[in-house]
Amino acid sequence: MPLQGKAVKEGHSVFVDEAFKPFDDQWRFLSSIKKIDEKSIRSAIREIENQLPDFVEKDESEFEISGGINLKEDFNKLNHKNAFLTKNDFPSKVKITLSNYIEIEKTGISERALGILRRTAVFLNPEYYKNLRMHLPLYTIPRFIDCSKENEKYLLLPRGNLQTIVDIIKEAG
Repeated sequence: MPLQGKAVKEGHSVFVDEAFKPFDDQWRFLSSIKKIDEKSIRSAIREIENQLPDFVEKDESEFEISGGINLKEDFNKLNHKNAFLTKNDFPSKVKITLSNYIEIEKTGISERALGILRRTAVFLNPEYYKNLRMHLPLYTIPRFIDCSKENEKYLLLPRGNLQTIVDIIKEAG
């Protein structure tokens, strides 16, 4: 534990200065630290995300806490925002059937387009990120949850993705 007696005596888990020398009075140093308000932290995180978009892990529970951000929408945009699909990736008519799933007939659709459509049914696994924060084992927990299915003729996606799928197809012309 930080600042625990034995760890401090052994020189572990202590606050240090710029030269990596431990402060003489750890508790006095800690009490001198100015607290940062939540607004400043969120501003710093946004700045880091803008400059290094792949640096900050996006976690579903973080977005639920902060409110006003739809992770599913952001994640879907992330998955196809840089993928420029064209008319050549699709047949002249894309056959979509609504049943328990959205059934998209694969005939004439490029593998690249199928991959982008498939990724609309993938989302971050909140259990993975919860365990990651708690430093618990992750070897049995997938990072992403994939709700897509596929058979020889159809790509099967959850019905809630219909508008996203239609938008992707429309963007491709």
